[in-house]
Amino acid sequence: MKEEVIKSIFNLKGTTLQIKLDILDVYLGYRKGARILCHLNEQVEEITKELITAEIKIAVGKGMVTQTANSANNVKDYFENNSENTEKVVPFYIAKNQDYADTLREADESKSDVEFGKMLEYPDCCIKKVAESGHVPSIIESFHYLQENEKFNVWTWPVAMIGDASLLVHYPCSSKCLKSMDLAKKHFKLITNYAPENIVTRVEKYHSSNYSLDKGIIFINEKNGSISPLNNLYEIS
Repeated sequence: MKEEVIKSIFNLKGTTLQIKLDILDVYLGYRKGARILCHLNEQVEEITKELITAEIKIAVGKGMVTQTANSANNVKDYFENNSENTEKVVPFYIAKNQDYADTLREADESKSDVEFGKMLEYPDCCIKKVAESGHVPSIIESFHYLQENEKFNVWTWPVAMIGDASLLVHYPCSSKCLKSMDLAKKHFKLITNYAPENIVTRVEKYHSSNYSLDKGIIFINEKNGSISPLNNLYEIS
């Protein structure tokens, strides 16, 4: 039964890998809770059915969330936004326990990234980095601080999010964050064992290619690029 549920979650249509991993973290007990942002018209019904099958409880956000189209890193919560190039999504706070799901929603609506991060059970060291910087890192910021000597650690590389291929659902505090690496490896094992081939191929591509940054835009190329992988996904240590 558990394997069937895992495969079904990975096969959700039109749903990002990050959402799938968030759901799986809760289902498998890797984390107590998660927040997922669902497109109101396209995703809510299918994701809700999957959560019910997995016996995961849901708390629905009190307000709509507006998000700049095609930019998962630019989210504005609980405010109406009438500008162009926005899309409406609804937040689901999920947990095995209804009380925890409700409390998770309240923590997010308090607008404290630190308290919310604690409820999401992100690594303490990663939460501390957010507290010290005063904001959640952007993909561009992580591109800079998570590379070392023009190399990136495949287990701490959320920049792969640009191709919907990140093995993490949070931004690690450093390229050597052991807790983040452990979670990424758990996710990769799930992907290789249960995910459709297209997801496996995509994850492999975005963790084996070279990266470059030009005029604020991140590019990948299998061979060319200034930033290259430090290690191999299949050399798990």
